Amino acid sequence: MDSYTRAGALLGAPLVSMLCAIALSGWNVIPLDTPAYDVVWVYLMPLAAACFLLESDMAQLLSSGGQLLTSFLMGAIGMMAGAMAGWALLKTHMGPEAGCIAASLCASYIGGSINFVAVSNALGLSAAVIPAVIAADNIGMAAFLAILMAVPKETDNAADEEALQKKPQEQQQQQQPTIVEPLNVNSISLSLACGGIACALSQKAAAALNMMPFKLLFMSLIAIALSSTVRLLLSKVTASVQVQSTHATSPFAGASQIGSALMLVFFAIIGANTGGLSQLGACWPILAFLTIMVLVHWVVLFTAGSILRLPRVAMLLGSNTCIGGPATSAGKPVIV
Repeated sequence: MDSYTRAGALLGAPLVSMLCAIALSGWNVIPLDTPAYDVVWVYLMPLAAACFLLESDMAQLLSSGGQLLTSFLMGAIGMMAGAMAGWALLKTHMGPEAGCIAASLCASYIGGSINFVAVSNALGLSAAVIPAVIAADNIGMAAFLAILMAVPKETDNAADEEALQKKPQEQQQQQQPTIVEPLNVNSISLSLACGGIACALSQKAAAALNMMPFKLLFMSLIAIALSSTVRLLLSKVTASVQVQSTHATSPFAGASQIGSALMLVFFAIIGANTGGLSQLGACWPILAFLTIMVLVHWVVLFTAGSILRLPRVAMLLGSNTCIGGPATSAGKPVIV
């Protein structure tokens, strides 16, 4: 629905999934609560997070981030400062869980909904308020991204202009031989196996250290380590047998698609647990909080970017990545 209709694209897949589940539970088509839902919270949601992390090539990100990575880091700092300012000003209007809501939305605006899920789960944010938070998150994100798109992406000098003209051509030439293949049997098996291992080990580690609220943090570290290890081993094997290939295929190709599908199930369970749309009326104070947070984020980012002489287009894309996640900025050319 989010891919084929304007309303779905505006709301986003997570909110559409929640609204459908809310309607079905309100019509008694699906139950408000059942032990089967616990399976999603305990197993499927961590596995989805692991799948997202497995497909991320951290080594490549750190080696080629450049100005975009700097802009993203400055934007993240600004988002944290904005979250503290928004919470200080609106905590009495956001309800008793204002701190949890602020922290969860700050995480969401530094990398996407998977961060929101991890932080809200660690802090114990109640499922009853999540629909309102997600609704405000999606409405705010659409408005903020529209503002970013309206900002003219001018360059500072002729050199930057020439670099901007050349960079898309260079990226196109570099990306042609590195087309990532879609889901296949090997990548599905490896993604699910490594994701399951990361979840199981994180559960054991968190229980042994008596730090169960932080099991997703342990899972993240283990998943990143597994991803890097598998990529390193496969690169050495490929080099040793002198395999010649015109396409660089990720061993975890399509893992994020698996994660996305599992996350939609998770959001549907949250919607089913609410039992109605009454909580959506509480999204307005959250929208005000998001506005303050993003305004402070922009002030910090563009001030720091001016001091560091970052190109405007890099700062805009760094802000875009913070607010909308990597998927909203993947197709836009930028100096990096």
